[in-house]
Amino acid sequence: GRRDRKGRGGLWSTPMKVEHVGTELEDEYEIMATGQRVLVVDDSSFFRKLIQDVLVQAGYTVEVAPDAATALAMLRKNPPQLLVTDLGMPEMSGFDLLRRIRQDWSAKQLPVLVVTEHVMRDEEMDELERLGCRGCVNKFAPADHIVFRANAALFAARILALDDPALANALAEHGRANAERAVAGNTRVRARLEGDAKRPAAAPPRGAKRAR
Repeated sequence: GRRDRKGRGGLWSTPMKVEHVGTELEDEYEIMATGQRVLVVDDSSFFRKLIQDVLVQAGYTVEVAPDAATALAMLRKNPPQLLVTDLGMPEMSGFDLLRRIRQDWSAKQLPVLVVTEHVMRDEEMDELERLGCRGCVNKFAPADHIVFRANAALFAARILALDDPALANALAEHGRANAERAVAGNTRVRARLEGDAKRPAAAPPRGAKRAR
């Protein structure tokens, strides 16, 4: 798989073997998935159904969109906790979709996981990171790998939403595993995560500029 680059904390890798977390973090994983709403965007009906089934089995509530324009309409009506999107779509690509989304939602308000069947170039990865994408995974990856990356993207957004500089630094410099260890030993943050997981997704800020 693609090697991690310094500072990306493993969120951008596609390892052949999925990482496993310790038993003390199992509660965080349940918090990440159970009852959380995900919107899956892909022009392929096969991959829409595949990814939907994988995430539903993990405990997510999943809606699907066949294209970026439909996804935008669904997002504005009822934003999910996580967006999972393809990149290579006709008329409006996944990159264009992300650019439109970031006009209304920040990365911590609406985390994004990219699923793609293509090998990503460095400049494409840089662009995704600039757009606040929290991970990239191959469509043909094992089911538990896709779930792992979805959990990681949602977890990262929850950490950033706490506005805790120490945890944000741990996430950026040492990756999700280090941030998880910090959370596991911090009952205050664990309580915040549990409370945030039960809240609905954030609507766009009042007066935010709408993309046309």
